[in-house]
Amino acid sequence: LGIRSGSDLTLEAGEIDNTAGKIDSQGETTLTSQNLNNTDGKILSEGKADLTTQAVNNQGGLIQSAASLKLDTQQQKLTNTDSGELNGILAGDSLKLLTGELINDLGYIRGDETHINSHQQTLSNLTGTIVSKKNLQLDSGELNSTGGLIKSDGNMTLDTHGEKLTTAKSGDTKGVISKGTMALTAGDIDNQDGAIISTGAATVTGGELNNQGGTLISEKGALTLSVNQTDNSGGLLQSAGKLTLDTHGHSLTNKNSGDRGGIRSQDDMLITSGDLHNQAGTITNRKIATVNNTQDTIVGTQQIKLITQAFNNQQGNVHSDGNLNLNTQGKRLNNTGDKDKSGKFSARGDLTLDIGELNNDAGFIAADGKTKITSTTLTNKKGLIAGNSGLDIHSQTLINNNGSLKSAKTVNIDTNGQLLDNQHGRIIGDDNTTVTSGKLNNQHGHIQGKKLTINTGQADTDNQDGKLLSTDTMNLNTLQLDNRRGQVRAIGDATINTPKQTNNTGGLIHSDQQLTLKTAELINRETNHPDQGTEAQNLIIEAQQVDNTQGTLQGANRLQAIINQSLKNEQGLVSGGKQLTIEDKTQKLTVNNQQGTLTGSEKV
Repeated sequence: LGIRSGSDLTLEAGEIDNTAGKIDSQGETTLTSQNLNNTDGKILSEGKADLTTQAVNNQGGLIQSAASLKLDTQQQKLTNTDSGELNGILAGDSLKLLTGELINDLGYIRGDETHINSHQQTLSNLTGTIVSKKNLQLDSGELNSTGGLIKSDGNMTLDTHGEKLTTAKSGDTKGVISKGTMALTAGDIDNQDGAIISTGAATVTGGELNNQGGTLISEKGALTLSVNQTDNSGGLLQSAGKLTLDTHGHSLTNKNSGDRGGIRSQDDMLITSGDLHNQAGTITNRKIATVNNTQDTIVGTQQIKLITQAFNNQQGNVHSDGNLNLNTQGKRLNNTGDKDKSGKFSARGDLTLDIGELNNDAGFIAADGKTKITSTTLTNKKGLIAGNSGLDIHSQTLINNNGSLKSAKTVNIDTNGQLLDNQHGRIIGDDNTTVTSGKLNNQHGHIQGKKLTINTGQADTDNQDGKLLSTDTMNLNTLQLDNRRGQVRAIGDATINTPKQTNNTGGLIHSDQQLTLKTAELINRETNHPDQGTEAQNLIIEAQQVDNTQGTLQGANRLQAIINQSLKNEQGLVSGGKQLTIEDKTQKLTVNNQQGTLTGSEKV
């Protein structure tokens, strides 16, 4: 039954109903009709086949040519659903489908050199298959290939003409796959739990990109993505060559990458985005990484340069085996962590952060080279900021409560005249340490350097229960020093200038060499115990008033005190070792030495 031809077949008709029927030609086939119903039917040609129709229904049917096949529905609908394993639209050579709306749900389309054009109308490939043995060119409107396969063994060009492309839920064997190069142009792209894979270079141009849990990779070439807002949470963007991602100022989200996800390149990397959200995300490359306008990991084996807007690296990891540079263009950097995992910025070379506000609470910022940070407010509660070859911080208010700022070489901190809060914190340079700030709060804190220089200008220093230590010289300039129960110690010479007051009650101010202390009022009460008092090999004090009640002022070799108003030494000790000199340039000095001691073994 049906229509059979032992050679060529030419068939012209109005509507053709080939339901469960068969049209078979041993030669070439030319078919011209209006609507064609081939439900569960067969149209077979050993030679090339040229079909010109209107709407075609090939549900469960087979349209096949052993040679080339062209089907033109004159922009009418083509339905090719439920093909099963044996049916569909098949060509042994080139395949050309010119259609309107194309429905290939659970359908099968296969050709050699393949061109499909739905004239910007919808193409539905739900759990369907479109396969080309050579190159594939696919032009459509909105394309939904959820659970489907679009595959080319050659190069692939796919263009939805600004409409949405959905390639979600691909599983392990489906998706959009090209064994050659890939050029994909679309509107929004939904690849959630999907796969877009090119063996060669791939270029993807679109609107919003949703790659949550998805895979978008170039296995052997470069990957270029020109899109808008991008969400790669739990997804993978990867290239064997250079990776370029530009979100045109829109946000990039790269959260929760796990061990295999993230943004990865074996070559150079260039990322240009708006806000970058990288919580528990991975960005890694083998050569040079540049992230423009933008957790867990950004890794570069040579160097990384990041030019971003706001950067959220909460519990994230940004690492370079070379230099690492970040510029947020005045926007905020969040590098926070918690007790289980820190946000991390690290480099084996130099690390430079040029940012707005920095929140490094429980975070980690460190370099084997120099670390340089320029910021507005900097918060480092329970965090670590280090540079083995130097640490340089220029900020506004700096909060280092329970935090650590350190270097194996120099530390330089300048808060632009604003608060430096180092309560329970540590600022330590194995070489010189320089602190320039407004008010310095070092309660229970520790600031140390080989040569230690602190200048708070017209602001106070609160060193209650704190430590200011130098293994060489020390220079401290502050309006007022509160050193109650604190320690100020230098191995070398020390100079302390406090125009208003120095309160050393229960504290220690010490130099192994010469200590020069200039202040309006020195309070040195309750310091007659070990590791308390104001003492040096040579001690020079210039003050208006000195209160040494139950205190110790001691120069192991010499003590020179220039006091213009009053010396109160009740039950106190003022000792010059070999020489004690008390000068009164105004001739108005009053001395209260009740039960006190003024002594010098050779000269008083």
